[in-house]
Amino acid sequence: LFVYTLRLALRYKSLRYFQQRLGFGYVPQSEKTIWIHCASVGEVNTALPLLQLLAEKYPQQHYVVSTNTCTGAAIVERNQLHNVMHCFLPLDSVMAVNRFLEVLQPRLAIIVETELWPTLYGSCRKKSVPVVIVNGRLSLRTLQAKGFIRKEYKKSLEIVDHVFVRSPQDKESFLQLGAKAESVEVVGNLKFAQRTGQAHQPLQYFTDRDFVLAASTHDDEEYQLAGIWEQLQRSDYMLVIVPRHPERGAGIARQLQQLQLTVALRSRNDVIDNKTDVYIADTIGELTSFMEIATLVIMGGSFIARGGQNLLEPARLGKPVIVGPHMENFQAEVDLFLTHQACIQVSDKDELATTLNNLLNNTDECKKLVTAASYLMTEQSSIAEKYVQKLETYYQDVFS
Repeated sequence: LFVYTLRLALRYKSLRYFQQRLGFGYVPQSEKTIWIHCASVGEVNTALPLLQLLAEKYPQQHYVVSTNTCTGAAIVERNQLHNVMHCFLPLDSVMAVNRFLEVLQPRLAIIVETELWPTLYGSCRKKSVPVVIVNGRLSLRTLQAKGFIRKEYKKSLEIVDHVFVRSPQDKESFLQLGAKAESVEVVGNLKFAQRTGQAHQPLQYFTDRDFVLAASTHDDEEYQLAGIWEQLQRSDYMLVIVPRHPERGAGIARQLQQLQLTVALRSRNDVIDNKTDVYIADTIGELTSFMEIATLVIMGGSFIARGGQNLLEPARLGKPVIVGPHMENFQAEVDLFLTHQACIQVSDKDELATTLNNLLNNTDECKKLVTAASYLMTEQSSIAEKYVQKLETYYQDVFS
């Protein structure tokens, strides 16, 4: 773990990451600190509407947002919310965790979605820090854990004071893993919450060409999608790929050299012209900006067995959304969208090629998807207020 942490610190050139993951270098906080933990970018984006609402309603409070990754840290810092500081979560060792809690002195720990750390939760219990999971969900891999790992998950959940989950199915999953029945409540999906004043970087050195966006792609998906793009021969559009892990950009470009496509790479400041077929945006923090001006969005992580990525952000931005067959981590969202005919799910690459061609040739069909998604997002937009109400109900003394 030490070597792994050192490697990541060197990759991201972050001494703070190295220190804080080992339990050092934290900035002392006041006794009114509320701590919110988000694993990475997805969880940070999920938590931001809740954090924004809490900061507006209780400006006297100090908030600390912890992440496991530097990419998550960049999102927190870019939003510059009032009285909000970022730090990295320590590794789950007794000494590191205790140093973390002693310096931060949190009055409440809010864990976003699925993070289960036995040592951390146990230390919170010893220091009388309530632990609450919000927007709770469990992956299939976590549910299928066996032996020692499953016992540790169960031990962690027994410590948690409240688990506020997205759906009845999520509630059943937490109960199955060992959460106390009286602690689990269905509140709704926080990802639907509308965030005001969303901060993101405006695009620089880009083009006015129309493009299809492949968002948060994983290894092998880029090659699959580029192969489809080569097959379609849509010179009137460009394919823009934003990989989930930007550091893979140069490797993706090398892989796509096997195809008869002209590829440009953002990190190299490659020039885009009318002959550019694929543009790889291997930078951090620009995904939302690309989504804003895309013609339509293909969600990555869904054409390989990775469980998909969040389709709500492009839907909120008014973009037609296509997802692949593997959306297990966002099944509740996809099911809701499909019920309202607000997105399209394809079963394989051939169906994706046909669907892409149809949508690019049919603006009316795109408008139908956007209208249905907009209605659905508006209907669900007050979910952050419901989470705040739940927290106030059980922890009014923390916010007073």
